[in-house]
Amino acid sequence: MNVFTNRSKNSNSSKPAVGWPLTRTLRPFSEWSSPAIPASGYAGCDFMIGAGMVVFQPSTHKVVIVDEVIELDLDQLEVDKKGKGKAKEGVNASAEAEGNGQPAATAKPRTRSFIRKCFLPRGRKDIGESVEQTALREAYEESGYEVTFLPLHVYNHQPAPPNDKEAYERPNTEPIYHTMHSWGPRYRNMKCVDNGGVYCVSWFVGQIPENPVHHKGVGMPDEQNYVSRIVPCQEAMESLTDPMERNVLRYAWQVYVEHHQYLHRRAEEEELRLIREVEERTRLAGENGQDSEGGRMDEAGGSSGAGVHLRN
Repeated sequence: MNVFTNRSKNSNSSKPAVGWPLTRTLRPFSEWSSPAIPASGYAGCDFMIGAGMVVFQPSTHKVVIVDEVIELDLDQLEVDKKGKGKAKEGVNASAEAEGNGQPAATAKPRTRSFIRKCFLPRGRKDIGESVEQTALREAYEESGYEVTFLPLHVYNHQPAPPNDKEAYERPNTEPIYHTMHSWGPRYRNMKCVDNGGVYCVSWFVGQIPENPVHHKGVGMPDEQNYVSRIVPCQEAMESLTDPMERNVLRYAWQVYVEHHQYLHRRAEEEELRLIREVEERTRLAGENGQDSEGGRMDEAGGSSGAGVHLRN
């Protein structure tokens, strides 16, 4: 499906699927979106706004994803599993070895790392912050890369300013996708401290250069175990944990590909226009050259020829 066109013009997307009730709340939109939801309203205490970023590397057409890496201490796990008695026995044996003049064994700690989840950079909006600022900040904190917005030719429902209708023809950096989900009540010390609410995330498209500088330790204290990767889109799609984020990436990739296809078509059209312009100039120059040659021949024929020409 072409993401440059208004889908409301597509007769198939405006008709309910077979067997669906003819209600507004279940009318499907495009293949990229969920069905419509009932008219809703939320107080600020029940609603949270966030922003996320799909980050491309245009030089390689790859995607930035982030892993939350957990490192396990296998020795500690064995101690916990065997119980405190076994742990004390090991300590006594070590002390006895030291008493005999033998150095205690200092085995290298055994650890194992695994990826708890893989995700796209996103996070909550801070007070006084715009969603655009949130997207850039979260991309930097969670991926470690300084990201900029990637302008794309993509259709959306945001109107152009009254005095700038040409904005429709230019690439824009508006969010390309929005996700919503709810969270349930939260308790602390058997007391409800949060009744839950709805979380709305606006997703933008960003970019990094061919040789980006990676900054370590720029995230929040609980984000220091985040590790970013730059991978092909298919690998990113297979790695992401959240199905909703896979939908975001799938749509972002479609927009990204069609943007480049559009630029390619425009470049071909411009090249064809220049070729035709050169051909037209060559043709006109040839005609002017023939006219000039004819004039010189008339001058060489003498005054009588010129007089005949003037009389005609």
